[in-house]
Amino acid sequence: MSDADHSDSSEAQDIKRRKIEKKIEIVPSSSGSDEELIIVEPSPKPRQKKNSGKRLEDLNLKHTCSFGIGVYHAGLADKDRRTIKELFVNHKIQILITTSNLAWGVNVPAHLVIIKGTEYYDSKTKRYIDIPITDVLQMMGRAGRPQYDTQGVAVILVHDIKKDFYKKCLIEPFPVESALLKVLPENLNAEVVAGTISSKQDCLDYMTGTYMFRRLYKNPTYYCLDVVNPENVNKFLSRIVEKALLDLETTSCISIGEDNQTINTTVLGRIASDYYLSHLTVGLFNDKLSSNSSQQDLLKILSDVHEYAELPVRDNEDEQNA
Repeated sequence: MSDADHSDSSEAQDIKRRKIEKKIEIVPSSSGSDEELIIVEPSPKPRQKKNSGKRLEDLNLKHTCSFGIGVYHAGLADKDRRTIKELFVNHKIQILITTSNLAWGVNVPAHLVIIKGTEYYDSKTKRYIDIPITDVLQMMGRAGRPQYDTQGVAVILVHDIKKDFYKKCLIEPFPVESALLKVLPENLNAEVVAGTISSKQDCLDYMTGTYMFRRLYKNPTYYCLDVVNPENVNKFLSRIVEKALLDLETTSCISIGEDNQTINTTVLGRIASDYYLSHLTVGLFNDKLSSNSSQQDLLKILSDVHEYAELPVRDNEDEQNA
């Protein structure tokens, strides 16, 4: 046998040996009495991703991608976000860290999803509140989607006192509650403009046909109603309708007749309905806009509208805009 043949044979044997090589470990027996030997396939060593970050602009993102870890958040440039998403979909990186808000927009499959906490800090109430259960379920849905994977795993890191709550939500169907109370003035204003509602009695009749009215009897505590009976329900509906109509009248979206029952629309009310604006925004325009408003005044008014109240400010963005 020549030296070349001998070298090829040794190389083939070495490859064969590496393929069949096993790792033997001593582990406790399932019975707990003795130790037993099990044969485990050796796990491959992690390799750094050398070229996964070559198209990225963010230096920190380049560094994490070299270890197979990507970060996806609203502060990244559009190009970096598209690149990170592409790398994860093509299995160039194994771990993708994203914010809860962007979990709806990251439409990528994953075998394992870890939700690191179910609370976030709300600047309005100045306290930590729970992430909506629909958001939690949406994030969990990224794991093991049928069209991409045969199985998936979702892990929720949560306080022990809330463990049973989340178990119940996963096993039992979660009820869908009404969000009408948050936008009741806008809904009533639209119906007044359309001519469906022309009096306070029409408002009450309108409320009895809503989904919220059905849920009042099923889950009254969710709507801050203690006792469910016709009298209490009527008082509750009258109270929330009166408040909504008062808000609309204060912002000049409607006018109440002298009989305190008739409801008429106004020009501002029609503008709010036609352009899907909040009554608070229309009221702000009515109070602040004038023929003498400067460009700076207009920008200040536009930045104070209600529609922008829910938009979060990115890190250090308030300092840059100061």
